[in-house]
Amino acid sequence: DTMKIGRRGSLGGVITVYGQQGHVAYPHLAKNPIHQAGALITALAELRWNDADSNFPETTLQISNLNAGVGAENVIPGELELMFNIRFSPKQSVLSLQQKILSVIRTHDIDSQIHWTGSSEPYHSTSKHFANLVSTTVEQVLGRTPKRSTTGGTSDGRFVATYGAEVVELGPLNATIHQVDECVATRDLEQLSEIYQLVVERYLFR
Repeated sequence: DTMKIGRRGSLGGVITVYGQQGHVAYPHLAKNPIHQAGALITALAELRWNDADSNFPETTLQISNLNAGVGAENVIPGELELMFNIRFSPKQSVLSLQQKILSVIRTHDIDSQIHWTGSSEPYHSTSKHFANLVSTTVEQVLGRTPKRSTTGGTSDGRFVATYGAEVVELGPLNATIHQVDECVATRDLEQLSEIYQLVVERYLFR
């Protein structure tokens, strides 16, 4: 029902907030990094870039992991790790996003450091020749016109796009993506096989 003609970029990071481990009965002798990080977490979650356009959805940040503590209810932890990921449009750059996150951290009086875990650049195929060929083939096999989209995660299409090639991504439905019991219907695979074969034949022998 959807084919990708572009993808947002991805930037990940881990922020470590440092405190002082201690006993919960003596909080004046400790410094709780979880309490310190509360305002920072809220600030990161409320970030808005307002950069959506007709081709790409807005840049978004999601906090994906929080880790702190030793597993005991009576121990104030010594540090907290906050993992996040940003999916960004071509209007942003890795550098601009890093500067934005650093500026947010600086507004909070906490002892912390950040480690950037990896990035990938966005891409957008503006040519429509191959996309039109794929679309008409899908219409023939499935009786529906696939939506052209740039949503979702990253893909290896970004590497191919750097060579100037038009990139179109088409695969199985992702209704259960990254969920427990993620699955693909065998019927979808059969139809995709037919679509792929027709696309190759029409591209090579047009």
